[in-house]
Amino acid sequence: MNSYQDNALATEAKTNSEDLLIALSREARRLHKLALSNSKMKSLPVLRRLINSQVLSQLSLVELYQQQSLIQRKHLLNLLAKEMGYNHWSLLKSALEHPEVNIEPHSSAALLGVGYPNLWFSNMKQALEYTSNNSGKAVRVGEQAVVVPNNSVTH
Repeated sequence: MNSYQDNALATEAKTNSEDLLIALSREARRLHKLALSNSKMKSLPVLRRLINSQVLSQLSLVELYQQQSLIQRKHLLNLLAKEMGYNHWSLLKSALEHPEVNIEPHSSAALLGVGYPNLWFSNMKQALEYTSNNSGKAVRVGEQAVVVPNNSVTH
């Protein structure tokens, strides 16, 4: 490769990292809004993810729901980082500053625009077994997995 191609690849990688950072920030904002919702249907799935990922593990689900005001945006950023395999948001953000590191987008990016209904499974193994016999793509969401139609996945 020549230096022009190297620079072009570096610029593209940097842009992809910046796009991923923006997407994760938006997702954290969306999850924060859901976590603070008075609707149990909206807030409990996010609260469970916070507890299961051990971002806020010192409280029970009931206690966390009663003390929703404790939840800050940083908790949701840490949740997303953990779901992407990083122990903390700062580690993921640091990795994003190095464009040569290939970081897979969060599963929420793969689910954008997919719509409903979707098939949910307790784990990725079950989702993959389903897709081997049927159509669709398995996407990990925390410890669970969802199968979405092949034609709706753009990432």
